[in-house]
Amino acid sequence: MATTLLGELMTGQVECGFEHAGLEDVIAKMQASQIRRLPVLDDAQRIVGRLSLGDLAARSDAEMAGFTWAEISAPG
Repeated sequence: MATTLLGELMTGQVECGFEHAGLEDVIAKMQASQIRRLPVLDDAQRIVGRLSLGDLAARSDAEMAGFTWAEISAPG
């Protein structure tokens, strides 16, 4: 059986956000890169979590969540 390595499938350039970043900046980054999940780093650049569209939808007002989803999901 052939083995596929994760390195062959993964995205090469990873967009990240810092835990102290403002929500508007993070949403803008997700929209610009059309990504639905963003690793969150601390000041030492260690992963401390992940922000998803679901997190935004659960904690934001409905209008903003819908706009964010539409902008991030829009084709190139």
